[in-house]
Amino acid sequence: MTTLHQFYESQALHMEDIYTAFRKSGIAFTKSQAIKIVGGRTRLERLVMQKKIRVDIPSGSYRCGQWQCNGEDVLRHAHVKYTTK
Repeated sequence: MTTLHQFYESQALHMEDIYTAFRKSGIAFTKSQAIKIVGGRTRLERLVMQKKIRVDIPSGSYRCGQWQCNGEDVLRHAHVKYTTK
């Protein structure tokens, strides 16, 4: 096994630990936070429709309509926008 392969494998295990911590802690992001992480509103809504990101939309509270997106799911579908100068 090459050292590069070992590096990527250790990084993947580290990310799984992070996902587990988010899942066990019940961390959630608001809709606006999740939009920034996944790379746009359309992408977030598509992932929610595909049931790749779980969402809790509370009703009857003062935060009516505010989404609570599952933190683990949002991080799994994070998207980085690269900019060039």
